[in-house]
Amino acid sequence: MKILQEFFLILLLDILRPNPSRSFVIHSERERFKYYSSSQSTTTSRLQASEERNLRFSGVGRLYDTDSVTPVGKLGGVSSGEGSSIQVLDRLETSHVVVVGLGGVGSWATEALVRSGIGSITLIDLDDICISNTNRQLHAVSTSVGEMKIDAMKRRMKSINPDCNVTLIHDFVSKENADEIWKIVEQSSSIAVNACLDAIDGSDAKSAWIASCARRGVSVVTCGGSAGRTDPTKFVCDDLTRAIEDPLLSSCRKNLRKYYGFQEGVTPGSTSRVENGKKRKKLPRKWRIQAVYSTESPRSPLRNNSSSMRLCDGPLGTACFVTGTQGFVAAGKVIEMIAKGKLPIPKVFSGNKLRLKTWR
Repeated sequence: MKILQEFFLILLLDILRPNPSRSFVIHSERERFKYYSSSQSTTTSRLQASEERNLRFSGVGRLYDTDSVTPVGKLGGVSSGEGSSIQVLDRLETSHVVVVGLGGVGSWATEALVRSGIGSITLIDLDDICISNTNRQLHAVSTSVGEMKIDAMKRRMKSINPDCNVTLIHDFVSKENADEIWKIVEQSSSIAVNACLDAIDGSDAKSAWIASCARRGVSVVTCGGSAGRTDPTKFVCDDLTRAIEDPLLSSCRKNLRKYYGFQEGVTPGSTSRVENGKKRKKLPRKWRIQAVYSTESPRSPLRNNSSSMRLCDGPLGTACFVTGTQGFVAAGKVIEMIAKGKLPIPKVFSGNKLRLKTWR
């Protein structure tokens, strides 16, 4: 009997002995996510949302954490900077970005925005996915052909970040309806727009949208053409007035000057540059509108290029490693501006309103 009592005593002590493998330890992010997802209380739900957001996007926050690295010789080098990193995430989460055009560039840009923790995104497009979009557009897969681009994109965005507020506007931007679409954007969300990513591929609509952004004081990053280019390392980001080797942006600038009163102007002491083989004596004043463009000259379309297939990408040809790069560069600029709290306001010019009488 005594031996049996000692056996049970040893067994009880073994059960009560601290054992890390039996303790409540969350060994992985997946287990942690499951643990927080199982909580039901309001307080725990808030903690869950905050923890989940940090797990998803803390890497982005650390990139723009100004306190993460201190100058050499001060405080021994590196500090945690956790507070600053969280502030960056808060800034991204409370931001509202509008993406116009969900094609080869806009689809990849949207992917980067949602994966960077932007809390509210409005998508504007009225095009459907066709099979020839497969070579360059993120949402173009066999099962999505025929579906509206922004519908397919929203489904993907929600699978990446269910907490992202996604607003869809099924429409094409034109010079006649740019202001009306802006009214819909403003009425559909209580969060003010912080920035706009313009991936429109037509100069008339692009010009109208940029002018409309400038009138509202909304920071804008506009994208030039990507067709006919093969080198993704040639993309740069600079003021729209500095863009070269891009017929789309060049046409856009002309429209803005002619039909919306944007002034070229000159800066005293500016250096010369070469554009389209012509030397300019002075640089125009910046419009504070960021443009992403390639310095690679686009290839010329082939002569007698005829085909019975429905082509949605035009005669020059396109590839995802080019359109994707451009979209990522544009999204990166938007994220940088928001994370650093430096959103350049486009320069306002007198007469910035469409002059229908002169438009031909």
